[in-house]
Amino acid sequence: MRRDQLIGATENLANALESSKIHQVLLSAIRSSKDPISPNQLFSAYASFMTAYANFGPTEKYLMKLFKVERLIVPEFWEGLIKQDGSPSSMTVRRGITLVTEFLPSVARMLERPSDKSNLAFENPVDPSKTVDSEKIRFFVRDPGVPTLTVGHFSSILGAIEELHSAIETVEQTKHSDLVVASLDSGSDKEFDLLGVAAAVRKLSETLLEVWSRIQSARATKAKVNYGAACEGIAVLVKLNAAEKSNAIPKDQAESIRRTIISSITHLFENGVYTEAMEAQVNPLPSALPVDRRKLLTHQPSESAPLEAPDEGSASNEEI
Repeated sequence: MRRDQLIGATENLANALESSKIHQVLLSAIRSSKDPISPNQLFSAYASFMTAYANFGPTEKYLMKLFKVERLIVPEFWEGLIKQDGSPSSMTVRRGITLVTEFLPSVARMLERPSDKSNLAFENPVDPSKTVDSEKIRFFVRDPGVPTLTVGHFSSILGAIEELHSAIETVEQTKHSDLVVASLDSGSDKEFDLLGVAAAVRKLSETLLEVWSRIQSARATKAKVNYGAACEGIAVLVKLNAAEKSNAIPKDQAESIRRTIISSITHLFENGVYTEAMEAQVNPLPSALPVDRRKLLTHQPSESAPLEAPDEGSASNEEI
């Protein structure tokens, strides 16, 4: 589980519980032995929560199980409230809801980073009194189970990103700029934020997303993915071809840039690298793709088996 997934899942679950007013309904159902709660109130709370639950991912469902509120999705639990059968599960669920809505969001806020909230800008090299707008791009590196990502792998990934970013700037005929490492994080997948000049970063994100859309189409038809073929005709290469034909970029340089773009994108995808924008797309998720690395580490046997946090990539959408 990644830090950003935990923060987002906490917000989603707490909002679903608060907006459905389940806590108030449960409290009324437990206390109102002489004046039973209206079935319509129970159904309204249940329907509201289940609407939100339909969009929950593995992390939200994991939190529900961890805080023992997973019975909220069981119809028999709500039937018991209508019948006022005095089931102790009602008290357990109510305590869990209190923890999720009143305490867990505060814990999640402690995990937020200053860089998530601040707007940073680059100094203008021509006029130091002015700034250049920046934009952040979040990358993830697929690393399921036992860590397999070596220093060499990570170095090559950063190099491929830098080469692709530089090639795009050349095609766009913009001044070359550096990418700054804004943050590093880990979890089920490794995560890092890079900060760069806004225009170039947007083009970098759009290029990767464009190729990913083609990969999705190939996987939907169960065809074997050819990353080089998926790059054919993408916007940045079309613009490069036009610049080559107009002699804005010499032929030899254009061919070198073309190879750099295709090889960099291929290297990133083959090493399980994906962006936040790619993850927002429909299935298959990039975090679910396999990564072929040599296994260097293994788990030592443990006497106890705690509740495992989900791996967003490999987890299914099955209910708890």
